[in-house]
Amino acid sequence: MSNSKLSYIKELVNVLSKAEKRSFKLQSNRQSVQSSKGYLQLFDLLHKYPDKTEEEYLKLLNLNSIQYTNLKRNLYNLILKSLRSNFSNGSLYAQLRESSDYAHILYEKGLHKQCIHFINKLIPLSKDLHATVITIELTELKKEIESKFITRSRKVKNKMENLIRDSESLGRMMKICTELSNLCLNMQGLYIKVGYARNIRDSQLYHAFYSSTFPQLNVLQLEIPDRINWHQSHVWYHHANLNFQFSYKHAVQWVDCYHQNSTLRDINASDYLRGLQYVMVYCYHLRSKDRFNYWYKILVEYRKHSAHRFSNNVKLLDYSYYYNATLNFMVINNKYKDLDKVIDDINNGKQEYKNSLDTRRYHTFNYKIACLYSYVGNYNKAIDYCNDIISDNSGYLKNDISTYSRLLHILCHFRLNNFQLVDNLIDSIRSEFNSSGHANSVVDMILTFLRKASRAMNFGLDDDITKLHNRLETYRNDQYDKIAFIYYDYSHWLQSLLQNMSIEKAIKHLSK
Repeated sequence: MSNSKLSYIKELVNVLSKAEKRSFKLQSNRQSVQSSKGYLQLFDLLHKYPDKTEEEYLKLLNLNSIQYTNLKRNLYNLILKSLRSNFSNGSLYAQLRESSDYAHILYEKGLHKQCIHFINKLIPLSKDLHATVITIELTELKKEIESKFITRSRKVKNKMENLIRDSESLGRMMKICTELSNLCLNMQGLYIKVGYARNIRDSQLYHAFYSSTFPQLNVLQLEIPDRINWHQSHVWYHHANLNFQFSYKHAVQWVDCYHQNSTLRDINASDYLRGLQYVMVYCYHLRSKDRFNYWYKILVEYRKHSAHRFSNNVKLLDYSYYYNATLNFMVINNKYKDLDKVIDDINNGKQEYKNSLDTRRYHTFNYKIACLYSYVGNYNKAIDYCNDIISDNSGYLKNDISTYSRLLHILCHFRLNNFQLVDNLIDSIRSEFNSSGHANSVVDMILTFLRKASRAMNFGLDDDITKLHNRLETYRNDQYDKIAFIYYDYSHWLQSLLQNMSIEKAIKHLSK
């Protein structure tokens, strides 16, 4: 990657916090070199005028193209050095990596005994942090010193034998770690490619992959990071097959691995948050309100005490996971009092993370918000969020969100009595479900009902609604057709039609 590319430098400057910008400028001002003024000027220009072009920056700095290119490269590298200095002060892993570099410096300087002494202090720390790669690097450096230079270590009983045994053990650990991390990535990749198992053929595909790739290991004998990868792989396997009870079980065990080691949780906060996210997703799909609320409270408490330590990367994931959980919290508890405030916070986050937020996450939020607005009876706002998804032509949007957005779009128009529009769109939506591979019995029955109901202008359909509701309940627990209920609460939507009220009020009415 060229570190003189202006877009990369702008992105880097944009993600710096006020403290990081201040630290960078303080470090730069300590230098008495005249050339430092040039990159500081460029830094100030990028901060003050982020939308200017290359030509405009060149003119303001009064430089030729070669000088300007060198200045950009220099600025980029200096910002990274400043960030590394700040980052190493707050990260145990970064401190360990820095100390490992010191060991290599001592080795290159020929201070072999000092280097070995340094390594002997670092290896226990690297093992505690489960930093297997660094542990291997340090062990291999120690072996290199012992094999090339006189250290008198042979006089110590079993010292070399223990070193060799440790090296062999680390090699086996690294092999298992690589196998499990590759397995987790492949399992996730297969799900992204295939999606939920929609029929027996898909289930057989997942089972064949599972049977041929999952290694036979005793999970209780694995190191904690390997155990996490093991459970993550099983989460994806069961998730793809819509076996949410098993997914929940493995997601809880994934999270418990971090509860057993708080240091590892702090080092890898993003993966811990991701685990909590999946635990709550499965509680939500299983309609287990008590379990969902229990884990949501754990998430809120963790953020309360740890959010100030989050890096930008963790903050981005925290934003996505926390607000997704918060929206699900509202649905599962049928409490929408703070809906507008939460949506304002989500939209503010979209602006803050617009350079980092994936299109899929962006539209997943929009779809979820559209659902919630429809649940409280604000159909016009729900339609606005659906339109934002439907109008996306970027090609980056996975077609399930786009397809189900079109269905939600006409459900809302139906509630606004726009019957002619609904009738006109049904065929194209049915065609899109068929062509995208997301057609199922639930969607087919909903579209068939909407065709009849829109032509009858929703008059005299109580018996049809009751029959459809009863039929849908039989599909809610079907291995494949229950997919549709992941995207929308069609059962309570039908109840709301019968009661002529919003889904929120219909649920309250039914609970009396």
